[in-house]
Amino acid sequence: NLLSFKYVAACRVALVACVLLCVYVCGSLGAVSYLKESKFSSSYYVSPPTFNGHLTGPIGFPLNQTSPWYLAQWDITHPISLGPVVRGSGPCYLKNADWYTANPSSRICYQSSTNSLELSQAADDLKCAIEYDLFVSPTTGPYTGVPYNWNTNVGTLSQLRNVYFNFTVQIPYRQITPRCGTTPCGNGANLDYAYSTAAVVLSSPTHNQGLFYQIILSDSRAGLG
Repeated sequence: NLLSFKYVAACRVALVACVLLCVYVCGSLGAVSYLKESKFSSSYYVSPPTFNGHLTGPIGFPLNQTSPWYLAQWDITHPISLGPVVRGSGPCYLKNADWYTANPSSRICYQSSTNSLELSQAADDLKCAIEYDLFVSPTTGPYTGVPYNWNTNVGTLSQLRNVYFNFTVQIPYRQITPRCGTTPCGNGANLDYAYSTAAVVLSSPTHNQGLFYQIILSDSRAGLG
């Protein structure tokens, strides 16, 4: 899960990730890249709002039959369309985007000239006190039947010394309004806030070990971003 973008309740947020450079580790095996394909693709698989172990698609243009990336949408009311994407920039913050797909919950735009992907969310008609997530991730387990964009010859967790995670990201727009709570930060269980993160998961299925790291890119509760 390399670029995750999350928010809760009444928020409008846009995030643009540009040219994912690399994720690699240094250890007893030397420097090894975690990803087989580090750049974004012109097409993407799509996961359902409720996990079922399967990906659909891909969607995009040019439409490839396979993709090293997928778009995840957790608990979102309006699922990402699996129909043909719209050619052109449309409502995207990315100018001269190759394609986009949009609905009341989210918008995804892709620009090939800069290898950039835009993820945008809105929560005007979503329930309160629930987290709604939209993120892009390399194709990995537990999804089956898709290419595996994750090198498995990077050694064990005990062999790692450093993990390097390089990417460029921009947040061009964010609006938080008091819809569920009494203030933009809300109170009690009803919070109106947004945050975006980049994340790296290190796991060893053989030894049932896992480490989950999140880098906070912005958080409206702390005034970050």
